[in-house]
Amino acid sequence: KYTQLPGSWTYTEAVSKLSYVVEPLHPFTEYIFRVAWIFTAQLQLYSL
Repeated sequence: KYTQLPGSWTYTEAVSKLSYVVEPLHPFTEYIFRVAWIFTAQLQLYSL
């Protein structure tokens, strides 16, 4: 999301990889990224 644009966070994407590439980013532009971690019972079983 561009910091200069008003509005709410409407873009979401569930990812299962440990890394994520954000592109294309523009130089001299300030971005804000929001990350939410959601753990389910299934993921907790794998983390034991």
